[in-house]
Amino acid sequence: IQIKLDITPDKAWISDDMFVPSAYHLDASIEDNSKSPVEEGETPFTYPAGVGQILMNGCWGKDYKIGDPCYNAKENSSICRDMIDGAAFIGVGFDGSGEYSPESRKMSIVQRNCVNKATYDDLDVPDTMNVHGIYETSAFTLTFENRAEYQTYLQHQAGVSGSIFGFSAGVKKAWGGSMQTSTQQYMAALYVDAERYEIFMDEVKPSDLSLSFLREFMELPISYFQPGAQIKYQNFIQRWGTHYIKSAKFGGQLQIRKTMEASQVASKHAFAEKMEMEFRFLFASGGAKSSTEGGQEAKAQNKFTSTSVMAQGGSQEIATILSDVYSPTFKSSLREWLQSIPNYPKAFRFLLGSIVDLVNFRANDLFSAEDVDWGCEGNVQNIVEETRGETTQRYYTVTNADGRVKKFYCPFQDREELDVALRKRRSSLNRAIEIFMAEGPISVSDMVISKCTQEDKTTEVNDGFFLNTRVPKWKEIVQENSTLTVKFDMETNLARGVDGLGKIEKNMTREVKFTGGRWFTADEYGKFHLYSGYRNGKSGELRNHKLSIFGLVLSYNSKYGSLDLIKEDFNESKRTYPTLREEMIGFPLAHLTVTQSNSFHDSVKRGSAPSPAVTPCNVKWSNALRLDPTTTGGRCLHFTASSAGDFFVVFATIPSRRSSWYHVQIGVRKVAIYKGEREVTSTSDTGSVSIGDALLYQSYFVCLYEKPNSTLIEYGKSLGISDGGDIYLTHLDANDPLNVRFYAFGNMDKVVKIWDAHITPRDLTDADCKGSTYKDLPTNLCFLKCHEYCDPFAGCKNAGAKDLRPSDCLACRVAKDPVTNVCLEKCPENTQPDEKKECLLTFDAKTIVPGGVTATSRYLKRWQVSGVKIQDMPALNHMTLCLWTKFPQTNLRGIKITGLASYYDTNRKSGFFLRNVEYGKNGGGYIHFGLGHVPKEFDEARCASFPDCYRMNNDRVSKTLFKIFVNIVQLSIATEGKMVPLSPFRRRKTLRFSRAFLDDNEWHRLCIAWNGVSGVTKVYVDGVQDKSAKFGKYAVGGLLKDSLPGGGTLEVLPVHSQVVYVSELNLWDKVLSAVEISESSKLCFGKQGNVKKWSDFWPAFSKYKSRYEAPSQCKSPIGSSEEMMEEDLVVSNGSDEEMMEEGLVVSENRPFPANAKKRRAFKYARKGQKKSHPVALM
Repeated sequence: IQIKLDITPDKAWISDDMFVPSAYHLDASIEDNSKSPVEEGETPFTYPAGVGQILMNGCWGKDYKIGDPCYNAKENSSICRDMIDGAAFIGVGFDGSGEYSPESRKMSIVQRNCVNKATYDDLDVPDTMNVHGIYETSAFTLTFENRAEYQTYLQHQAGVSGSIFGFSAGVKKAWGGSMQTSTQQYMAALYVDAERYEIFMDEVKPSDLSLSFLREFMELPISYFQPGAQIKYQNFIQRWGTHYIKSAKFGGQLQIRKTMEASQVASKHAFAEKMEMEFRFLFASGGAKSSTEGGQEAKAQNKFTSTSVMAQGGSQEIATILSDVYSPTFKSSLREWLQSIPNYPKAFRFLLGSIVDLVNFRANDLFSAEDVDWGCEGNVQNIVEETRGETTQRYYTVTNADGRVKKFYCPFQDREELDVALRKRRSSLNRAIEIFMAEGPISVSDMVISKCTQEDKTTEVNDGFFLNTRVPKWKEIVQENSTLTVKFDMETNLARGVDGLGKIEKNMTREVKFTGGRWFTADEYGKFHLYSGYRNGKSGELRNHKLSIFGLVLSYNSKYGSLDLIKEDFNESKRTYPTLREEMIGFPLAHLTVTQSNSFHDSVKRGSAPSPAVTPCNVKWSNALRLDPTTTGGRCLHFTASSAGDFFVVFATIPSRRSSWYHVQIGVRKVAIYKGEREVTSTSDTGSVSIGDALLYQSYFVCLYEKPNSTLIEYGKSLGISDGGDIYLTHLDANDPLNVRFYAFGNMDKVVKIWDAHITPRDLTDADCKGSTYKDLPTNLCFLKCHEYCDPFAGCKNAGAKDLRPSDCLACRVAKDPVTNVCLEKCPENTQPDEKKECLLTFDAKTIVPGGVTATSRYLKRWQVSGVKIQDMPALNHMTLCLWTKFPQTNLRGIKITGLASYYDTNRKSGFFLRNVEYGKNGGGYIHFGLGHVPKEFDEARCASFPDCYRMNNDRVSKTLFKIFVNIVQLSIATEGKMVPLSPFRRRKTLRFSRAFLDDNEWHRLCIAWNGVSGVTKVYVDGVQDKSAKFGKYAVGGLLKDSLPGGGTLEVLPVHSQVVYVSELNLWDKVLSAVEISESSKLCFGKQGNVKKWSDFWPAFSKYKSRYEAPSQCKSPIGSSEEMMEEDLVVSNGSDEEMMEEGLVVSENRPFPANAKKRRAFKYARKGQKKSHPVALM
């Protein structure tokens, strides 16, 4: 270790009123040959198959083991052991709305690899960065006329010109005070820059991004306008920033800023000259300054609004001169600071890029050129979908060496879906940054609602004012316990008396009571006083039907419920209100309603209209305050509040229109629910009302559950420590319900504080039903009690009454007798509920052939076309088609093609088909599923090129009789009285699978699960996935990627050549999981399609009695375990080897009764034959 000590004398300084003696400067340095501590960065990763595999497989963790797909997805890279100062500053996020300084940086977005071993001054330089030495020092002065000019300068320096909100915080700090001011100020800034080197980034690739950044980006909602998404995007921006730092100059910078009011100088040019002299003085020697100049400068200094000094980089000893820039030692201290900069460099000028640019890549940029045989892409045909609540997840399974099965989830089913998700999230992030820069951060969980003043109260016309409402009777108005609400609606205020201090405001709303022969009007806080009682103008005589509001006499109009100013009222009131004008005579000035009366509740029970709504104040709407009550289970808004008065929770469809509001008044006397302008229900239960104390907190919740035809609103209180509680009030709106999407809070005349407001699913709110509410156990929701057979979301007549009957239901929960319209617990035997829940007779569709089941092949040379159709099909990108079928004829000869189901669009150009094909003298065949598009032209010449162009008995086609009938199942050619089926597809996509299970004369269930995006198509027979499926030559990779347009026709049994039964055909617009298909295959009648269900075909079949049988005879072949054990004991005449020789395909993936079914099918196949024909068994 070597120590050096330098002693240097400093200059003395003298002025008219100050002397600074000469001093000595001591500079000590220590040289140590030992190595400094190593500074290491975080471990970076490389991705052999591309970072896209990380996104596809969700590989965000660490320490993956062999066999896990994420084990192959990433590898550790070379760490930067001792990075150059500033490398950790490049590639970090930056808050573009903050200051133009390093203090506004956020978390690091890029990772730093040092594979290339680049260095600068023996320090590591990351591979994505370059270093350029500068060694330049400069000083300059700038003058700014206004804030916008200074803000533009900062944006230009950062390379983000164009945004009017960039660096608003830095501008506010530099100028001081608010951004809005009526006094113009000039600002001058002196910059002393000592540049030593610059670090800049190369092109940022997806693999250079931090895994943490990518993970949080991929976890953002797809749409910024999704309920709750605004806060998630805001949290992301606050963590990662709006921009990122692309390059920066390192060294040191000294800034001195001065501002002056524009009125103190003649012009900006004069201000610039004055500031130039001011800054020169700082660097001048002591003898160069005269006393006269000093006096002038001192006078000018007093005119400065503010002076600020800021130093970046260099030694911290610069702090000694920041407190007084006019110190005589400033020049020497500045020199010492400049000398310390190489040891303590700091970024002071840097360029920014939008954070959106970092995620501006396509899915193909994320993957290597080579395909992988592992992970989600390698197991695309093994992916299974499962639905839990509101989310659908995809996964595949892998069996470990120890025999354990492990699930691996796939966030995306293919690269196309990943690309769509990236583009949507990128667009939403861009929108979120724009809003964040404009509005700044917002809080949706905590807020303070200030006291409502008269100016805050809305002045818009009540949009429900002209609706037909209940007009109270005069007897009801003057009852001793009646409380009235009077709402004025005038052009101007009415001043009272000569001085005009008292007044009735044009939109004033007050409570009024008649008692003791006087009309008392409450003050703005709802309190009544003796001095507010009036009976002038004969208003105390009830036969006159007059009221006096603070001495203003008005006559009650019993036809419209208004308070009118008639001639005699004008003469009396003019004394008290001299501003009344004669042209106001004959006009209504206010509207009157009864809010509380002994007879009011009785009138409501008789069907009269309820009270008008109390209008909340200070209702502030925001894009961030959104919810979606249509999601499974509904949504609850939980919050904690304190207030001395009433407050409101408001839900709106159109926030600016009060008629589209639901709002809940949480008051100190009652809790009420309003729809639009009317109260729909209320309670005064002691446990339900608010505390009414500004210092005491209480937790509340309001839940909304929206169904297609009704909306349920629940109000309750919680303990605050969980999302459970007690529900005191509910309202079921089944009469033109509102589709609300926004929520807000409001108040009346007291301050309201809201804490911890958040949205949760309704099923996470474990609530007990209090008061008049009743818990419906199947839904776990609180309603007014109806009969158990009633649909709780439709309600019933006399809800809450003691004697409840099924006939009172407005809709049924499960089933309804179509004759009596009475709700049932379940449908009777041999009936099933349709979409209206009416119990209809079950039925099986059947084909008609000459000779029936006993017919031979000679009767079946004519292809029968007799399908039953239903229309209005939606577009399909995914599909699950399931049906039950039975083929009684198993010994026919010749080619037999039976269309089980088909779909074609409105132009008859595309669709799908599911058909049974039998051929050969031994009856072999397959089940055929295909989808595609009909070619524009189809002629005889092209028929020869089609692989499935069948000609019966090799008949030649007569050109004169050549006729084409195109539907999506097949194309029939009329030739000499015969209908020959042809395939309509050119380059169609198809798969075939074994059909031998149909030869046992029993019912079997076929399911086709097709994912049009990934192309994966799976076949299920009796609930078990079939492994015998073989794809056509045009199904590349065995995938059927396509989409089906909507508006077409779904047809059952469109073409047939033998007796066939079909039942319970159902269609879904999604891919059902293996578990769902397996469970629903245990019974013929169960899970119904969400696109089309079997009952939808009944109106068409019911017209033709010969095409159906009722009730249905369908029965699942799985049966009970006892039946299967008995069947399994049946000995077949054929061994497994014999069956294989005959073309049997035996599936290993089969349920317990598969062996019994196989032997039974083989037994039926051999009946009445010397030799069995080839069949394929599952």
